[in-house]
Amino acid sequence: MPIESSAPFRSLRSFLCAAILTITSLSGVPAAGQVIPDVSNMHRVDLFSDSLQAEEETINLQDAEDNPSTKALLRDQFAKSLTVLINKDNIIPVRSLQDLKIAIVELNGKKFPVYQDRLLDYHPADTLRVNTDDEQQISEITAALSAYDLVITGISDSFPDKEIYYRMLTRLWCILHNLPESVKTIITFFGNTAGLSNADAFSKADGLVFAYENNDYTQDLSAQLIFGGIGACGTLHLAINKEWPEGFGIATPGNLRVQYGLPENAGLSSDILNRKIDSIATIGLEAKAYPGCEIMVARKGIIVFHKTYGFQTYDEKIPVRKDDLYDLASVTKVSSTLAGLMLLDSEGKFSVDKKLGEYLPYFRRTNKGDLLMKDLLTHQAGLTAWIPFWKKTVKPDSSLKRQIFSYEYSEKYPLKVANDLYINKNYRKKIFRDIKKSPLGEKKYVYSDLTFIISTGIIDNLSGEKWYDYVTRNVYHKLGAFDICFNPYLKYPLRRIVPTEYDSLFRRQLLHGTVHDEGAAMLGGISGHAGLFATANDLMKLMELFRRMGEYGGEEIISAKVLEEYTRVQFPENDNRRALGFDKPYLDSQVLEQAEAYPAKSATPQSFGHSGYTGTFVWIDPVYEISYIFLSNRVNPTRNNNLLSDLRIRSYILQAVYDSVNDTRQTTHDPWQEE
Repeated sequence: MPIESSAPFRSLRSFLCAAILTITSLSGVPAAGQVIPDVSNMHRVDLFSDSLQAEEETINLQDAEDNPSTKALLRDQFAKSLTVLINKDNIIPVRSLQDLKIAIVELNGKKFPVYQDRLLDYHPADTLRVNTDDEQQISEITAALSAYDLVITGISDSFPDKEIYYRMLTRLWCILHNLPESVKTIITFFGNTAGLSNADAFSKADGLVFAYENNDYTQDLSAQLIFGGIGACGTLHLAINKEWPEGFGIATPGNLRVQYGLPENAGLSSDILNRKIDSIATIGLEAKAYPGCEIMVARKGIIVFHKTYGFQTYDEKIPVRKDDLYDLASVTKVSSTLAGLMLLDSEGKFSVDKKLGEYLPYFRRTNKGDLLMKDLLTHQAGLTAWIPFWKKTVKPDSSLKRQIFSYEYSEKYPLKVANDLYINKNYRKKIFRDIKKSPLGEKKYVYSDLTFIISTGIIDNLSGEKWYDYVTRNVYHKLGAFDICFNPYLKYPLRRIVPTEYDSLFRRQLLHGTVHDEGAAMLGGISGHAGLFATANDLMKLMELFRRMGEYGGEEIISAKVLEEYTRVQFPENDNRRALGFDKPYLDSQVLEQAEAYPAKSATPQSFGHSGYTGTFVWIDPVYEISYIFLSNRVNPTRNNNLLSDLRIRSYILQAVYDSVNDTRQTTHDPWQEE
């Protein structure tokens, strides 16, 4: 797309030549927080120099945009140009996301849509608007912003009348000056150095990012910088004042959270990746393996592929959107319960080498009391694979037993099973009694839901709070993943929640906003084996936490030692491929053909993940630094549709990701990585 430029490049050729020269001449990366020295002696060609004055021109980069490698090059060069001028108390990158209430402010109707949307990919925020020529609005927004922890805004100097621009800066100074000290502020300035000459207004901010240009690249990357997806290593090419001399710039760390970029930024081929995934996903649509799906791929911490296909249902009324929430089914196991157990293990409160009865006295004097947690989590403890709890609640005439269910909410029937259907609050005890009395089989690999249903009690007991609150507060919200939850109907409009099955046997309705799994539904929608809903974007944050061995956002959330152990095959001698909670490739997968391999022929033995009954799948390969998410509702309108598995859609897409890798496996040095 055309990019309006105030930079002195008079042709695309000169712009790209400068970019290429910049890549070959840059050497060394400053430490985070360091003021970057003047780099004029490095023979660096500055992409965004203001040293030449020329009329603004529109540079048509369409030819470059058609070349993925050039597009990735532009992205990298714009990223390196971003310059941090103010960073009080190291506000950039933003930390402690779980505690923040954020506002994005639009000044005088000026929107920066790519910037604002990308900010929202990292953390929810409210958007507030103000006309700085309206004194009452200034007073009102100042009062409103006082209730926030962080205020972020973008400013451009693209005003035809400079008096209007400087008047806006004066009013902005007043707003920032009157905010409580507890409210931190970050400004991104999209323009040239002349627009920063009125430093008084900007000096009130806690963080100031200078982006030089106002285009999709700089808007996107500035938001990523603020949240630590990328870091800052740019410097000023002209002096602005004594505080900001030529060569000034503050380095900040990057790769703390996910980045967003292009396949070539992560050593993948756009052509192979897009062509193969589009083809495979379309085959699934045409075969009616699912009404729609969503696919996300990250490599080296950079989200490089995110597309949706088809519709939420076969009536084709609502297209799948990137902010839709899917029922994760058994992906819940590794995303909630296992995350909680690993967190407790990291704190020294839980060990897989102890027995179930040591953590849950309820099972102590049963046939399950002496079962090792390690055997339970690898599905080789002899537990029954599945108990159809719902079948005991249905009469011979297929009607529901009235003492168990009610069609109205009440104190006795408080747990919602589906729309207009509630279950007796005491029936949970019956479910756990059935598990307690269930027989044990021999010690061999048999996949079972039961471990993850009962293990939530371990988290309850050891954390001292409700297990899902513990995981939400200590994992999801620390990641900025606020779109991962149980019972999404409580928080989201139904149009954002992808429906699953029309249940003709038990709940007798289309399941929309409530969990598909019957057992989880009978537990009020909250269970350790199923019930979690998520967007692809926020689920990817969790998968990246796992790929990074427990570190995200600049802090260790789960111990690396714990994650390394939980993602390792525990009992290969028993022909059991499973890790602790996580699924693993077939033990002989790499010698099999793609049609027989699981999850894909190129998946390394170190890789791990999990699948979900509703048509979901996650897979992480630390060797190739790949994180992959596939979301669908293949059970709509009926679970009697196994084409997703029969066609091996998820597996072939994962193999397509491996096929698109065009560099070495080894981890490459990220110039923004914290030392």
